[in-house]
Amino acid sequence: MTFQRIGESRVVKHMLSNWLYYEQNISELPEESLRNFKLLYTALSQLSPEERLFLGEKYHTDKSKRLNDQQLADKRGLTIKEYRQQRIAIEKKIAPYLLEQTEANIQLMMG
Repeated sequence: MTFQRIGESRVVKHMLSNWLYYEQNISELPEESLRNFKLLYTALSQLSPEERLFLGEKYHTDKSKRLNDQQLADKRGLTIKEYRQQRIAIEKKIAPYLLEQTEANIQLMMG
């Protein structure tokens, strides 16, 4: 895995990890977080309802109550390897859009 791939994965996970926070605090979000919220929702709209549900089980929860991959795999009757393969495949579907738009926003902020 290249350094760039690690960075891409972190951006996607960061935005997904804040999914519930964005929703619960939409009226008080700073401009950057509001942009991220809009980017995330636009990216999630590219997924099927089943794929959104899959990611929602992992990320659309209170961080203190969030289940780990093993617990979610057990819940779905999958091995942890199968679960992670599915999760990563879905995350990769939204990654290009999130990263492209995030890069565009950085360029705008820098002038």
